[in-house]
Formats: sequence, C-alpha cells, structure tokens
Amino acid sequence: MSVAEVPTTTARVRQQYEYLPYPHRDPADEKKRLLLTGLDDLSCLNHYCYRGKKNIAAGMRILIAGGGTGDAVVYLAHQLRHTKCDIVYIDLSTASQTVARKRLAARGLENRVRWIHGSLLDLPEMNVGQFDYINCSGVLHHLESPETGLAALRAVMKDDGALGLMVYGQYGRTGIYQMQSLFRLINDPQADMGAQVAAVRQMIANLPVCNWYKRGAELFAQPARMSDSEVLDLFLHSQDRAYTVPQLYDFLASSGLHPAAWSSESRVWYQPQIAFRDPEVLARIQKLPRREQEAACEVFWGSITKHALWATPQPEAVAQWTDPDVVPTWTRSADLFNVRSAMLKTSNPEWCYSLEYSGGTKMQLRITLDDHTRRQVELMDGFRTVESIQGELATAFASKTAEQIQAECAEVFRLLNSNDLLVLRHKSVRPTTA
Repeated sequence: MSVAEVPTTTARVRQQYEYLPYPHRDPADEKKRLLLTGLDDLSCLNHYCYRGKKNIAAGMRILIAGGGTGDAVVYLAHQLRHTKCDIVYIDLSTASQTVARKRLAARGLENRVRWIHGSLLDLPEMNVGQFDYINCSGVLHHLESPETGLAALRAVMKDDGALGLMVYGQYGRTGIYQMQSLFRLINDPQADMGAQVAAVRQMIANLPVCNWYKRGAELFAQPARMSDSEVLDLFLHSQDRAYTVPQLYDFLASSGLHPAAWSSESRVWYQPQIAFRDPEVLARIQKLPRREQEAACEVFWGSITKHALWATPQPEAVAQWTDPDVVPTWTRSADLFNVRSAMLKTSNPEWCYSLEYSGGTKMQLRITLDDHTRRQVELMDGFRTVESIQGELATAFASKTAEQIQAECAEVFRLLNSNDLLVLRHKSVRPTTA
C-alpha cells in the first residue's frame, strides 16, 4: 500500500508515531533491565491459551502486530533466544521500529526477528503465513475500523492459536475523553505537535478540582512525569475509542474469538467476590453469565482504563488443576520475588504477598501455611504432576480423604494462580526458561 493510498486516519496515526515513538524507550536501558509484558510470559501463555500442552520451546510462530518501540518483541525474543521460534514484528512507524530494533540489537537479538514496515490491515495479503500467537497491545482501538483489524489478525492466526490483546476501557477513561474533546476545541490544528503538547501541559496544570480528569487523575501517571510521547498519545490521539466489557465480548465474537483469561495486572477487577461483599448481591451476580458478572464489576469499580486479556478460537483453552497430568510451574514473576522460597522459609502461620494496582490500590494475597500447605508448596517443584503431588500428600496426611486433599490443593493453586505466580503445563511439554 503506497502512502497515497493510506486512509487519512491511518496517515495521521503514522505521522504521530513518526514524530514521537510510543512508548518512549532508551535502547541503552536494555543493558540494565528487562521489561516484562503481562501478556507475553511464555508459561502463562501456555497455561491460559493452550491448556498447558503447547511445546513452545520446540518452535512456534509469533507475530507482534503494531509492535511500537518494542516492549513485547524484546521480552518475547529474550525468552525465545535459545529456540528456533519464528518472530515477526510489524508497525506503521519507521521511527518506532528503529527504536525496537536498537533495543534488540543491544541484546544481540535483532536478527532473531523478521521486521516488516506496514499496516497490520495488509497482513492477509502479505504471505506471512499462520501464527501460533499474536500480540496486539494498544493498537486496534486506534484504527478507523477495529473490527477490520481484528479480522486481519484472525486471518493469519492458526485455528488453535491465541491472541494477546489490550484495548482501552471506557469507564476508566471518561476524564481522558472529556479532555480530548476540550483540546480538539482549543488547540490550533495547524500548530506542530510539540506546541500542542506544550499547550496540553499548561492546561492540565491549571484544571479546577471539579474537572472529571482531575478527579480521576490518580488512574494515570502524573503529566509532569509523562514523556511528550505519552502526553500526545493520551490527550491528543487522532483516533481513539474504548470498550465496555459487553462491547469487548461482541468485538471478539465478530472474528470468532472467545476470551480466555484477563491478564494478571487487571484480573482482580473482574472478580465479583472481590467487588461485592454483600452475600445476597454476590449470590445474584454469580448466577449471571460470565460476561454480565464482569460487566457488573467494571461498572462497580469505574476505574478500568485498559482491558488486557488472551483470546482464542477455542472456547476452553485454560489448563485445569483437575487434569492429573499437568505440572504446577512457578512463573518468572514468582521466581523474581522468590515466592516459593519465601513460603517455605517463613515461620509465620500465614504468608502475605502485597500487590499494587493502577491508581495506587493495594491488596494482599494471604495463604494459611499449615503443614499440608507447606508440604504442597515443597512438592510443587516444577517437575511433579498434580497426580504425584496429591499422591504424596495422601500418604503424608492419611487422615484426610482424597476429596479433602484435592480441594485443599486446588484452593492453594487458585490463590497463587490468581496473580500468575503459579501456572500449569502438561507433563509432555518441556519447561520454558527465561
């Protein structure tokens, strides 16, 4: 597609990201840290999208659609650096792609990726083949027709593949859209982007306390700490829409996709048992279909700014503890925070894990550490299957019935899995290493 043929909206979006690649990243930082992206941890991807049965290390095809400055492609390439997996990156912005390439080059991984400059809308005609996993984070909501973009991705996804998707949430961004309307009215459309960004900063610094964005500003980074690319993307984007939960379900259904699971960064906000403490109200809500339960939670909180989830063509894609042949596997996040070691070493009767979500909300995961739980954690070494673990626990705790052991084990797994500290893979699959 030539520049002359690009739709006006696409041309404006391309111009924005050529001027200020987003998000702002310094390739030199790759020497001192690795950014983890919530949708792209391979052990989580296997658990939530392939029932734990995908032998990722043996080879898979991955597409990063609208890869921007490279967060997803860097993390995926790093995890897959010792495999023969095929990684393809596509983005409209040459400036953004240059940043991504420099970040990979700093890690010696630039040649692990096939780089395409272009629109994801053209993927079905590019002869790129079919992909096992597609990451498309923060992209489709910037298209004139998000449904067309989603259909283009589905056309290059395998029937047993998966999509990692992030789109904006409507209620949490209410103040943002009011500010965008304001800036469309008062900004000089002929001014360069730098001047428009400066005008935004000045206006935000002088907002009254009754302004809707001002009231909910804690949901976003403080503008004074934002890069110019962040200010431009948040307040001045030329094409920007958001979704409620029901709209998102319908959006996925338009391409025959089903929501598999929310990413760990936001999963708590969609759980009725967290939102609704009145037993009668909770009981009524839990009788509703899943999408309506989650819709009720979204309206209750009113603060979800982004919907990040995995979606699959198959309606049942998540690995289950009830499968005796799966292996409980600690995730990279759990390893970074030494979760298993901390649980085994503490002498306290309860283990607490602090969590902080967008807007500064803090919660704690609490697990009672009786003898049964400590032994279960010890046995979950990344090699034993559920059947093996429960068998050894049955021997050690002969007074408990098989049903009691299974229920107690399942609850410990549920608590750890709720924050992606523990996931499942089938025993036939080699563990992935980061």
